[in-house]
Amino acid sequence: MTITTRAGKGLSLTNTEMDSNLNSLDWRTAVIASSSVMSLTDEYNSFSVTGTTTITGLTKASAVSGHVVRFYFAGSSGTLTHGASLLLPGNESITWQVGDYAEFINVGAVGSWRCTNYTPKAISPHPKDEDDMISNSPTHLVTQQSVKTYVDERIVSLTNNNIVSFSINSLGSATGNPAGYSSAKIATGHFRITHPLGDTSYDVGVTVDGDGAEMTVNYLSKTSTTFDIYTWVNGVLTKPRTVDIYIRDRG
Repeated sequence: MTITTRAGKGLSLTNTEMDSNLNSLDWRTAVIASSSVMSLTDEYNSFSVTGTTTITGLTKASAVSGHVVRFYFAGSSGTLTHGASLLLPGNESITWQVGDYAEFINVGAVGSWRCTNYTPKAISPHPKDEDDMISNSPTHLVTQQSVKTYVDERIVSLTNNNIVSFSINSLGSATGNPAGYSSAKIATGHFRITHPLGDTSYDVGVTVDGDGAEMTVNYLSKTSTTFDIYTWVNGVLTKPRTVDIYIRDRG
């Protein structure tokens, strides 16, 4: 609020916002092109910034400690460079995008400013509370509760996984077969594993001993009761020495 004295008339009051140093905060917006050191017009405190030139500092003749200015980035992408005269959050430079908003406060010298608020247009101010993170949004923040639930559920899931392992030889005979699992040779380099899981929510890991040969291994035809393992050398199904199998039930 500005207080004006008039001879013989007492005081008149004008509804104008002021900062802590009684500087008028006139939020009319001036259009200004980006430059290395932005020379800000004294009559304005809000600026629509155009252009793409990297900004390394600000200057405003009337600015004293505590003076605030606001930027709206209206031009194409550019860079705010962190430094002694332009102090940015996290001491990191910022690449602005069209629609981003920033607020700076003078910190004791004409050319020394700190960014106290930076709001990207692409980030929604409304957080999502999704325990399963199902929307996979690139623009929304999340609540602490949803992050905790998401992590806790996956820790429990991992803890409850049943991991079994066993080996089969080139004849399909198993060593250390867990209860409910069996193996059989279908053809050279082709084996079928029968399991008791009852669905397809399991992962298979396979390592192979090719007895010196560079062997490729994969598994296919995953069903609720079986899956097949194939071992290859140069694209030809080839019998291995042994195949080690690791099964993790995610159910």
